[in-house]
Amino acid sequence: MAAAAVASPVVAPYSHDHFQSLPMMGDARDRFLASDGEALVANFIKPFFVAKGMDRTLGLAMMHRHFDLHAKDHFHGTHAYTVSAWATKEGGQIPKGPPYEAPSPRPLPDQMDPQQRQFFKSENILAAISALGINSEGFFLDSEFRGGQCHIFKLSPPADAGVDTETLAMRVPAYMDPGCRDAKIDLRTELRTLQTLQEKGFPWAPRCRGSSLSFDNAVRHPFVLLTWVDGVELSWDENVPARAVRDKVLAQMAAIQLTLIECTQENGVATAAAYLKRLAANRLTRVTEGKMPGLSEQDCADQQALLAAVLGPDGEDTALAMDHGDFKPDNVIVDEEYNIKGVIDWAFAGVVPMARAAGLPRFLWPTDLLTAPSPTIRADRQAYIAAVAAHPSQAASCMRRWQTVRDVDIRTLFLESLFSKGMHAALARVGWKLPYSELVVQHAAEEQRAAKSDDGGDRGSGVLGREAVA
Repeated sequence: MAAAAVASPVVAPYSHDHFQSLPMMGDARDRFLASDGEALVANFIKPFFVAKGMDRTLGLAMMHRHFDLHAKDHFHGTHAYTVSAWATKEGGQIPKGPPYEAPSPRPLPDQMDPQQRQFFKSENILAAISALGINSEGFFLDSEFRGGQCHIFKLSPPADAGVDTETLAMRVPAYMDPGCRDAKIDLRTELRTLQTLQEKGFPWAPRCRGSSLSFDNAVRHPFVLLTWVDGVELSWDENVPARAVRDKVLAQMAAIQLTLIECTQENGVATAAAYLKRLAANRLTRVTEGKMPGLSEQDCADQQALLAAVLGPDGEDTALAMDHGDFKPDNVIVDEEYNIKGVIDWAFAGVVPMARAAGLPRFLWPTDLLTAPSPTIRADRQAYIAAVAAHPSQAASCMRRWQTVRDVDIRTLFLESLFSKGMHAALARVGWKLPYSELVVQHAAEEQRAAKSDDGGDRGSGVLGREAVA
Protein backbone atom coordinates (compact mmCIF):
# COMPACT_ATOMS: atom_id res chain seq x y z
CA MET A 1 0.00 0.00 0.00
CA ALA A 2 1.72 3.12 -1.20
CA ALA A 3 -0.75 5.71 -0.03
CA ALA A 4 -2.70 6.72 3.03
CA ALA A 5 -5.64 8.61 4.35
CA VAL A 6 -4.72 12.25 4.91
CA ALA A 7 -4.66 13.67 8.42
CA SER A 8 -3.29 16.74 10.13
CA PRO A 9 0.13 16.16 11.71
CA VAL A 10 0.08 15.57 15.45
CA VAL A 11 3.11 16.10 17.65
CA ALA A 12 2.85 14.45 21.05
CA PRO A 13 5.25 13.29 23.74
CA TYR A 14 6.28 9.67 23.90
CA SER A 15 3.65 7.49 25.50
CA HIS A 16 2.48 3.90 25.41
CA ASP A 17 -1.10 5.03 24.71
CA HIS A 18 -0.11 7.21 21.75
CA PHE A 19 1.64 4.30 20.08
CA GLN A 20 -1.17 1.84 20.83
CA SER A 21 -3.70 4.26 19.28
CA LEU A 22 -2.19 3.55 15.86
CA PRO A 23 -4.01 0.80 13.89
CA MET A 24 -2.26 -2.45 13.04
CA MET A 25 -1.03 -2.69 9.45
CA GLY A 26 -3.94 -4.87 8.29
CA ASP A 27 -6.54 -2.67 9.98
CA ALA A 28 -4.95 0.48 8.52
CA ARG A 29 -5.16 -1.07 5.07
CA ASP A 30 -8.81 -2.08 5.61
CA ARG A 31 -9.72 1.44 6.77
CA PHE A 32 -7.90 2.91 3.78
CA LEU A 33 -9.87 0.73 1.36
CA ALA A 34 -13.19 1.18 3.16
CA SER A 35 -12.85 4.98 3.04
CA ASP A 36 -12.15 4.82 -0.72
CA GLY A 37 -8.57 5.89 -0.14
CA GLU A 38 -7.36 4.53 -3.48
CA ALA A 39 -9.82 6.75 -5.35
CA LEU A 40 -8.76 9.75 -3.25
CA VAL A 41 -5.12 9.13 -4.09
CA ALA A 42 -5.68 8.39 -7.78
CA ASN A 43 -8.12 11.21 -8.48
CA PHE A 44 -6.95 14.01 -6.19
CA ILE A 45 -3.69 13.54 -4.29
CA LYS A 46 -1.58 12.02 -7.09
CA PRO A 47 -2.62 14.65 -9.70
CA PHE A 48 -1.90 17.40 -7.14
CA PHE A 49 1.57 16.01 -6.38
CA VAL A 50 2.36 15.70 -10.08
CA ALA A 51 0.98 19.14 -10.96
CA LYS A 52 3.10 20.77 -8.26
CA GLY A 53 6.23 18.83 -9.20
CA MET A 54 6.36 17.08 -5.81
CA ASP A 55 5.99 13.47 -6.94
CA ARG A 56 9.75 12.85 -6.84
CA THR A 57 10.28 14.80 -3.63
CA LEU A 58 7.49 14.01 -1.17
CA GLY A 59 5.68 10.83 -0.25
CA LEU A 60 2.43 9.83 1.40
CA ALA A 61 2.44 7.54 4.44
CA MET A 62 -0.22 5.35 6.01
CA MET A 63 0.13 5.57 9.78
CA HIS A 64 0.19 2.12 11.37
CA ARG A 65 1.99 -0.19 13.77
CA HIS A 66 3.24 -3.77 13.47
CA PHE A 67 3.02 -4.97 17.07
CA ASP A 68 1.58 -4.20 20.50
CA LEU A 69 3.65 -2.09 22.88
CA HIS A 70 3.31 -3.32 26.44
CA ALA A 71 3.42 -1.01 29.43
CA LYS A 72 6.99 -2.00 30.36
CA ASP A 73 8.27 -1.84 26.80
CA HIS A 74 10.08 1.12 25.32
CA PHE A 75 9.88 1.89 21.62
CA HIS A 76 13.35 2.41 20.21
CA GLY A 77 14.44 3.78 16.84
CA THR A 78 17.32 5.56 15.19
CA HIS A 79 17.73 7.89 12.20
CA ALA A 80 13.96 8.25 11.76
CA TYR A 81 13.48 4.51 11.20
CA THR A 82 11.48 2.77 13.89
CA VAL A 83 12.04 -0.79 15.02
CA SER A 84 10.65 -3.36 17.43
CA ALA A 85 9.92 -2.68 21.07
CA TRP A 86 12.38 -3.90 23.67
CA ALA A 87 11.79 -4.20 27.38
CA THR A 88 13.04 -1.29 29.49
CA LYS A 89 15.63 -1.66 32.24
CA GLU A 90 12.84 -2.10 34.74
CA GLY A 91 11.66 -5.09 32.70
CA GLY A 92 15.10 -6.63 32.64
CA GLN A 93 16.52 -5.58 29.24
CA ILE A 94 18.11 -2.50 27.76
CA PRO A 95 16.71 -1.22 24.45
CA LYS A 96 18.98 -1.96 21.55
CA GLY A 97 19.19 -0.89 17.93
CA PRO A 98 17.41 -2.39 14.94
CA PRO A 99 18.68 -5.43 13.03
CA TYR A 100 17.97 -3.59 9.79
CA GLU A 101 18.53 0.09 9.19
CA ALA A 102 16.58 1.19 6.12
CA PRO A 103 18.68 3.25 3.69
CA SER A 104 17.65 6.38 1.80
CA PRO A 105 15.79 5.85 -1.50
CA ARG A 106 17.91 4.28 -4.23
CA PRO A 107 21.44 4.92 -2.92
CA LEU A 108 24.36 2.90 -4.20
CA PRO A 109 26.47 1.19 -1.53
CA ASP A 110 29.19 3.86 -1.46
CA GLN A 111 26.52 6.55 -0.97
CA MET A 112 25.02 4.96 2.15
CA ASP A 113 25.82 6.33 5.54
CA PRO A 114 28.05 3.84 7.42
CA GLN A 115 25.59 3.74 10.31
CA GLN A 116 22.83 2.74 7.90
CA ARG A 117 24.92 -0.25 6.80
CA GLN A 118 25.58 -1.28 10.38
CA PHE A 119 22.92 -3.97 10.51
CA PHE A 120 21.91 -4.82 6.95
CA LYS A 121 25.19 -5.60 5.20
CA SER A 122 24.46 -4.31 1.70
CA GLU A 123 28.14 -4.61 0.82
CA ASN A 124 27.76 -8.37 1.20
CA ILE A 125 24.84 -8.76 -1.22
CA LEU A 126 26.95 -10.51 -3.88
CA ALA A 127 28.47 -12.81 -1.26
CA ALA A 128 24.96 -13.75 -0.08
CA ILE A 129 24.01 -14.59 -3.67
CA SER A 130 27.15 -16.67 -4.16
CA ALA A 131 26.31 -18.61 -0.98
CA LEU A 132 23.15 -19.77 -2.77
CA GLY A 133 25.30 -21.37 -5.45
CA ILE A 134 24.70 -18.59 -8.00
CA ASN A 135 27.63 -17.16 -9.92
CA SER A 136 27.55 -13.42 -9.07
CA GLU A 137 30.87 -12.51 -10.66
CA GLY A 138 30.63 -9.14 -12.38
CA PHE A 139 27.14 -8.37 -11.02
CA PHE A 140 26.63 -4.90 -9.59
CA LEU A 141 23.99 -3.08 -7.54
CA ASP A 142 22.12 -1.20 -10.25
CA SER A 143 19.45 0.53 -8.18
CA GLU A 144 17.28 0.24 -5.09
CA PHE A 145 13.55 0.59 -4.68
CA ARG A 146 12.01 1.15 -1.28
CA GLY A 147 8.39 0.19 -0.62
CA GLY A 148 6.24 0.19 2.46
CA GLN A 149 6.85 -3.50 3.21
CA CYS A 150 10.12 -4.33 1.51
CA HIS A 151 13.27 -3.08 -0.16
CA ILE A 152 14.25 -4.30 -3.60
CA PHE A 153 17.89 -4.34 -4.71
CA LYS A 154 18.27 -4.63 -8.50
CA LEU A 155 21.38 -6.61 -9.40
CA SER A 156 22.50 -6.37 -13.03
CA PRO A 157 25.00 -8.64 -14.80
CA PRO A 158 28.12 -7.26 -16.45
CA ALA A 159 27.83 -5.77 -19.94
CA ASP A 160 29.67 -8.70 -21.52
CA ALA A 161 27.40 -11.32 -19.94
CA GLY A 162 25.54 -13.67 -22.23
CA VAL A 163 21.99 -12.93 -23.33
CA ASP A 164 20.71 -15.70 -21.07
CA THR A 165 22.17 -14.11 -17.92
CA GLU A 166 19.28 -12.86 -15.80
CA THR A 167 19.02 -9.58 -13.95
CA LEU A 168 18.13 -10.37 -10.32
CA ALA A 169 16.15 -8.73 -7.56
CA MET A 170 16.90 -9.23 -3.87
CA ARG A 171 13.70 -8.67 -1.90
CA VAL A 172 14.33 -7.74 1.73
CA PRO A 173 11.38 -7.32 4.15
CA ALA A 174 11.55 -3.88 5.75
CA TYR A 175 10.04 -4.82 9.11
CA MET A 176 11.68 -7.85 10.64
CA ASP A 177 13.77 -8.68 13.66
CA PRO A 178 14.99 -12.03 15.01
CA GLY A 179 11.88 -12.40 17.17
CA CYS A 180 9.38 -11.43 14.45
CA ARG A 181 7.78 -14.83 13.92
CA ASP A 182 4.73 -13.61 11.92
CA ALA A 183 6.89 -11.76 9.40
CA LYS A 184 8.94 -14.90 8.79
CA ILE A 185 5.75 -16.89 8.26
CA ASP A 186 4.53 -14.28 5.75
CA LEU A 187 7.84 -14.47 3.89
CA ARG A 188 7.68 -18.27 3.75
CA THR A 189 4.09 -18.06 2.46
CA GLU A 190 5.03 -15.68 -0.35
CA LEU A 191 8.02 -17.85 -1.21
CA ARG A 192 5.81 -20.95 -1.45
CA THR A 193 3.38 -19.02 -3.65
CA LEU A 194 6.11 -18.06 -6.11
CA GLN A 195 7.55 -21.58 -6.11
CA THR A 196 4.10 -23.03 -6.80
CA LEU A 197 3.55 -20.65 -9.70
CA GLN A 198 6.93 -21.56 -11.14
CA GLU A 199 6.15 -25.29 -10.84
CA LYS A 200 2.78 -24.74 -12.52
CA GLY A 201 4.35 -22.89 -15.43
CA PHE A 202 2.64 -19.57 -14.73
CA PRO A 203 4.72 -17.16 -16.85
CA TRP A 204 3.92 -13.73 -15.39
CA ALA A 205 5.28 -14.02 -11.84
CA PRO A 206 8.94 -13.44 -10.93
CA ARG A 207 10.84 -16.71 -10.64
CA CYS A 208 12.51 -17.58 -7.36
CA ARG A 209 16.24 -18.18 -7.63
CA GLY A 210 16.94 -18.76 -3.95
CA SER A 211 16.30 -17.52 -0.45
CA SER A 212 17.62 -17.28 3.09
CA LEU A 213 14.97 -17.09 5.78
CA SER A 214 17.33 -16.52 8.71
CA PHE A 215 19.62 -13.74 9.92
CA ASP A 216 22.60 -16.07 9.68
CA ASN A 217 23.81 -15.06 6.22
CA ALA A 218 26.20 -12.57 4.63
CA VAL A 219 23.73 -9.65 4.67
CA ARG A 220 22.51 -10.46 8.21
CA HIS A 221 18.87 -10.45 7.16
CA PRO A 222 16.28 -12.78 5.57
CA PHE A 223 15.78 -12.26 1.84
CA VAL A 224 14.33 -13.79 -1.31
CA LEU A 225 16.19 -13.69 -4.62
CA LEU A 226 13.93 -13.29 -7.67
CA THR A 227 14.29 -12.67 -11.36
CA TRP A 228 13.95 -9.00 -12.26
CA VAL A 229 10.91 -8.00 -14.36
CA ASP A 230 12.01 -5.46 -16.96
CA GLY A 231 9.65 -2.60 -17.75
CA VAL A 232 7.74 0.10 -15.89
CA GLU A 233 4.78 0.17 -13.56
CA LEU A 234 1.52 0.53 -15.46
CA SER A 235 0.20 4.10 -15.23
CA TRP A 236 -3.59 4.02 -14.87
CA ASP A 237 -6.40 6.40 -13.94
CA GLU A 238 -9.76 7.51 -15.35
CA ASN A 239 -8.11 9.21 -18.33
CA VAL A 240 -4.81 7.38 -18.90
CA PRO A 241 -4.15 5.41 -21.02
CA ALA A 242 -6.44 6.06 -23.99
CA ARG A 243 -9.28 3.62 -24.70
CA ALA A 244 -7.53 1.59 -27.41
CA VAL A 245 -4.52 1.01 -25.17
CA ARG A 246 -6.75 0.39 -22.12
CA ASP A 247 -8.61 -2.35 -23.99
CA LYS A 248 -5.31 -3.96 -25.00
CA VAL A 249 -4.07 -3.98 -21.41
CA LEU A 250 -7.40 -5.15 -19.99
CA ALA A 251 -7.49 -8.09 -22.39
CA GLN A 252 -4.02 -9.13 -21.24
CA MET A 253 -4.95 -8.79 -17.55
CA ALA A 254 -8.08 -10.90 -18.02
CA ALA A 255 -5.99 -13.57 -19.76
CA ILE A 256 -3.55 -13.51 -16.84
CA GLN A 257 -6.33 -14.00 -14.30
CA LEU A 258 -7.74 -16.86 -16.36
CA THR A 259 -4.32 -18.52 -16.68
CA LEU A 260 -3.73 -18.15 -12.94
CA ILE A 261 -7.00 -19.95 -12.22
CA GLU A 262 -6.35 -22.70 -14.76
CA CYS A 263 -2.77 -23.25 -13.54
CA THR A 264 -3.71 -23.55 -9.87
CA GLN A 265 -7.26 -24.91 -9.70
CA GLU A 266 -7.76 -27.94 -7.52
CA ASN A 267 -10.52 -29.83 -5.77
CA GLY A 268 -10.78 -28.93 -2.10
CA VAL A 269 -12.34 -30.93 0.70
CA ALA A 270 -14.74 -28.29 2.00
CA THR A 271 -17.41 -26.54 -0.05
CA ALA A 272 -17.17 -22.82 -0.74
CA ALA A 273 -19.97 -22.25 1.76
CA ALA A 274 -18.14 -24.19 4.49
CA TYR A 275 -14.83 -22.42 3.73
CA LEU A 276 -16.39 -18.95 3.95
CA LYS A 277 -18.57 -19.80 6.94
CA ARG A 278 -15.39 -20.70 8.79
CA LEU A 279 -13.93 -17.27 7.99
CA ALA A 280 -17.11 -15.61 9.23
CA ALA A 281 -17.13 -17.72 12.41
CA ASN A 282 -13.51 -16.81 13.13
CA ARG A 283 -14.36 -13.14 12.68
CA LEU A 284 -17.28 -13.47 15.12
CA THR A 285 -15.01 -15.10 17.70
CA ARG A 286 -12.57 -12.20 17.54
CA VAL A 287 -15.40 -9.67 17.78
CA THR A 288 -16.86 -11.48 20.80
CA GLU A 289 -13.43 -11.42 22.46
CA GLY A 290 -13.19 -7.68 21.92
CA LYS A 291 -10.29 -7.97 19.47
CA MET A 292 -11.97 -6.21 16.54
CA PRO A 293 -13.28 -2.80 17.60
CA GLY A 294 -15.61 -1.25 15.08
CA LEU A 295 -17.58 -4.44 14.48
CA SER A 296 -20.47 -5.82 16.51
CA GLU A 297 -21.84 -9.32 16.92
CA GLN A 298 -24.91 -8.16 15.00
CA ASP A 299 -22.70 -7.09 12.09
CA CYS A 300 -21.34 -10.64 12.02
CA ALA A 301 -24.79 -12.20 12.25
CA ASP A 302 -26.04 -10.06 9.35
CA GLN A 303 -23.05 -11.10 7.26
CA GLN A 304 -23.58 -14.79 7.96
CA ALA A 305 -27.29 -14.50 7.12
CA LEU A 306 -26.51 -13.24 3.60
CA LEU A 307 -23.77 -15.71 2.70
CA ALA A 308 -25.99 -18.42 1.19
CA ALA A 309 -27.86 -15.92 -0.99
CA VAL A 310 -24.64 -14.41 -2.31
CA LEU A 311 -23.09 -17.77 -3.19
CA GLY A 312 -26.20 -19.44 -4.57
CA PRO A 313 -25.51 -22.97 -5.88
CA ASP A 314 -21.81 -22.08 -6.04
CA GLY A 315 -21.86 -22.60 -2.28
CA GLU A 316 -21.71 -26.35 -2.91
CA ASP A 317 -18.67 -26.05 -5.17
CA THR A 318 -15.39 -27.46 -3.87
CA ALA A 319 -13.15 -25.95 -6.54
CA LEU A 320 -10.26 -23.77 -5.35
CA ALA A 321 -7.77 -21.58 -7.22
CA MET A 322 -5.16 -18.96 -6.47
CA ASP A 323 -6.12 -15.30 -6.21
CA HIS A 324 -3.37 -12.65 -6.47
CA GLY A 325 -5.00 -10.66 -3.69
CA ASP A 326 -4.07 -7.24 -5.07
CA PHE A 327 -4.27 -7.50 -8.87
CA LYS A 328 -4.20 -3.91 -10.04
CA PRO A 329 -2.18 -1.65 -12.38
CA ASP A 330 0.31 -0.72 -9.64
CA ASN A 331 1.46 -4.34 -9.63
CA VAL A 332 1.60 -4.75 -13.40
CA ILE A 333 4.87 -4.17 -15.29
CA VAL A 334 4.64 -3.22 -18.99
CA ASP A 335 7.01 -2.35 -21.82
CA GLU A 336 6.83 0.74 -24.05
CA GLU A 337 4.13 -0.88 -26.19
CA TYR A 338 1.97 -1.72 -23.16
CA ASN A 339 2.71 -5.42 -23.39
CA ILE A 340 2.55 -6.91 -19.90
CA LYS A 341 5.92 -8.31 -18.86
CA GLY A 342 5.02 -9.47 -15.38
CA VAL A 343 2.90 -9.16 -12.24
CA ILE A 344 4.63 -8.39 -8.95
CA ASP A 345 3.81 -8.27 -5.21
CA TRP A 346 2.34 -11.69 -4.44
CA ALA A 347 2.35 -11.12 -0.67
CA PHE A 348 -1.46 -11.27 -0.41
CA ALA A 349 -1.97 -14.23 -2.75
CA GLY A 350 -3.81 -17.31 -1.54
CA VAL A 351 -5.81 -20.33 -2.65
CA VAL A 352 -9.51 -19.52 -2.22
CA PRO A 353 -12.94 -20.72 -3.40
CA MET A 354 -13.53 -20.21 -7.12
CA ALA A 355 -16.18 -17.57 -6.47
CA ARG A 356 -13.44 -15.38 -5.02
CA ALA A 357 -10.65 -16.30 -7.45
CA ALA A 358 -12.85 -15.67 -10.51
CA GLY A 359 -14.24 -12.33 -9.33
CA LEU A 360 -13.55 -8.85 -10.61
CA PRO A 361 -10.05 -7.57 -9.79
CA ARG A 362 -9.93 -4.78 -7.25
CA PHE A 363 -9.27 -1.92 -9.68
CA LEU A 364 -12.63 -2.62 -11.38
CA TRP A 365 -14.61 -2.28 -8.16
CA PRO A 366 -16.64 0.84 -7.31
CA THR A 367 -14.43 3.59 -5.93
CA ASP A 368 -17.19 4.71 -3.54
CA LEU A 369 -19.70 2.44 -1.81
CA LEU A 370 -22.49 4.96 -2.34
CA THR A 371 -21.71 5.83 -5.95
CA ALA A 372 -22.20 3.59 -8.96
CA PRO A 373 -19.10 2.68 -10.97
CA SER A 374 -18.09 5.44 -13.36
CA PRO A 375 -18.64 5.12 -17.13
CA THR A 376 -14.91 4.47 -17.46
CA ILE A 377 -14.99 1.56 -15.02
CA ARG A 378 -18.09 0.12 -16.72
CA ALA A 379 -16.34 0.30 -20.10
CA ASP A 380 -13.23 -1.26 -18.56
CA ARG A 381 -15.31 -4.14 -17.21
CA GLN A 382 -16.82 -4.79 -20.63
CA ALA A 383 -13.36 -4.89 -22.24
CA TYR A 384 -12.05 -7.14 -19.47
CA ILE A 385 -14.73 -9.79 -19.73
CA ALA A 386 -14.81 -9.62 -23.54
CA ALA A 387 -11.31 -11.09 -23.51
CA VAL A 388 -12.65 -14.41 -22.16
CA ALA A 389 -16.12 -14.26 -23.73
CA ALA A 390 -15.41 -17.03 -26.23
CA HIS A 391 -13.07 -19.11 -24.09
CA PRO A 392 -14.52 -22.61 -23.64
CA SER A 393 -13.01 -23.52 -20.26
CA GLN A 394 -15.00 -23.90 -17.06
CA ALA A 395 -12.73 -21.34 -15.41
CA ALA A 396 -13.65 -18.77 -18.08
CA SER A 397 -17.31 -19.65 -17.60
CA CYS A 398 -16.97 -18.95 -13.88
CA MET A 399 -15.26 -15.60 -14.59
CA ARG A 400 -18.10 -14.62 -16.93
CA ARG A 401 -20.76 -15.45 -14.37
CA TRP A 402 -19.15 -13.77 -11.37
CA GLN A 403 -17.97 -10.69 -13.26
CA THR A 404 -21.13 -9.91 -15.24
CA VAL A 405 -23.93 -11.00 -12.93
CA ARG A 406 -26.34 -8.07 -12.67
CA ASP A 407 -25.74 -7.59 -8.94
CA VAL A 408 -21.96 -7.95 -9.37
CA ASP A 409 -21.04 -5.03 -7.10
CA ILE A 410 -22.82 -6.15 -3.94
CA ARG A 411 -21.73 -9.77 -4.45
CA THR A 412 -18.11 -8.77 -5.05
CA LEU A 413 -17.94 -6.42 -2.08
CA PHE A 414 -19.72 -8.92 0.16
CA LEU A 415 -17.10 -11.56 -0.58
CA GLU A 416 -14.41 -8.97 0.16
CA SER A 417 -16.05 -8.31 3.54
CA LEU A 418 -15.26 -11.90 4.55
CA PHE A 419 -11.54 -11.20 4.07
CA SER A 420 -11.44 -7.52 5.06
CA LYS A 421 -12.58 -6.08 8.38
CA GLY A 422 -12.73 -2.61 6.79
CA MET A 423 -15.13 -3.71 4.06
CA HIS A 424 -17.18 -5.62 6.64
CA ALA A 425 -17.60 -2.46 8.71
CA ALA A 426 -18.33 -0.31 5.64
CA LEU A 427 -21.09 -2.60 4.33
CA ALA A 428 -22.57 -2.94 7.82
CA ARG A 429 -22.81 0.87 8.03
CA VAL A 430 -24.89 1.01 4.84
CA GLY A 431 -27.12 -1.89 5.88
CA TRP A 432 -25.57 -4.37 3.41
CA LYS A 433 -27.24 -2.52 0.55
CA LEU A 434 -25.83 -0.40 -2.24
CA PRO A 435 -28.06 2.20 -3.90
CA TYR A 436 -26.98 1.00 -7.35
CA SER A 437 -26.64 -2.77 -6.76
CA GLU A 438 -29.24 -4.78 -4.88
CA LEU A 439 -28.68 -8.45 -4.19
CA VAL A 440 -30.88 -10.51 -6.53
CA VAL A 441 -31.92 -13.76 -4.89
CA GLN A 442 -32.93 -16.33 -7.49
CA HIS A 443 -34.43 -19.72 -6.93
CA ALA A 444 -31.98 -22.56 -7.35
CA ALA A 445 -33.66 -23.81 -10.54
CA GLU A 446 -33.35 -20.38 -12.16
CA GLU A 447 -29.69 -20.13 -11.24
CA GLN A 448 -28.98 -23.61 -12.58
CA ARG A 449 -30.59 -22.67 -15.91
CA ALA A 450 -28.56 -19.46 -16.02
CA ALA A 451 -25.37 -21.40 -15.39
CA LYS A 452 -26.10 -23.94 -18.12
CA SER A 453 -26.92 -21.30 -20.73
CA ASP A 454 -23.74 -19.32 -20.02
CA ASP A 455 -24.26 -16.73 -22.73
CA GLY A 456 -22.18 -14.07 -21.02
CA GLY A 457 -23.44 -14.49 -17.49
CA ASP A 458 -25.71 -11.49 -16.86
CA ARG A 459 -28.49 -13.35 -15.10
CA GLY A 460 -27.15 -14.49 -11.79
CA SER A 461 -24.58 -16.68 -10.16
CA GLY A 462 -23.99 -20.19 -11.37
CA VAL A 463 -22.08 -23.29 -10.42
CA LEU A 464 -18.62 -24.42 -11.35
CA GLY A 465 -19.09 -28.17 -11.16
CA ARG A 466 -16.73 -30.47 -9.34
CA GLU A 467 -15.94 -32.20 -12.61
CA ALA A 468 -14.28 -29.01 -13.86
CA VAL A 469 -11.28 -29.55 -11.64
CA ALA A 470 -11.27 -33.33 -11.39
